[in-house]
Amino acid sequence: MNRLGPATLASLCFLQPAVAQVQPPPANEIAEKYAVAGRVSSFRDFYTLRADCTPIDWVNVSIDEEPRNGRAAVVDRKVPVAPAEPQTLSRQCTGKLVDAKSLTYTPNEGYKGQDQIVVEVINSAGAHRTFTFNIVVR
Repeated sequence: MNRLGPATLASLCFLQPAVAQVQPPPANEIAEKYAVAGRVSSFRDFYTLRADCTPIDWVNVSIDEEPRNGRAAVVDRKVPVAPAEPQTLSRQCTGKLVDAKSLTYTPNEGYKGQDQIVVEVINSAGAHRTFTFNIVVR
């Protein structure tokens, strides 16, 4: 069975099964995020790493439920590896730049209220998770 790496507030890092020393995370994760009308917000970075911090294959991020009051996009960019949970071996990767898929959200100009995005993330080994982002637009 494939085990998924730790999820932080800013990123999700999939690790090879032999590297990850944690229990599999829940299949669906719900997070509350805040955004400002008319401004782009980056909500989460997704990437896959080996124990030596080199990338593994690909991560597919798809938007399953589009927001009703703005635009969501998945963009390619380089990001620093976020701090990992202490019980994993990926701590040595913290701060290194890696290729990632980033989920961004731009609320409609002048909108204030609630919105939601649902994304599915699948790594090259076929392990997947669903993320629901409940958004408060100020």
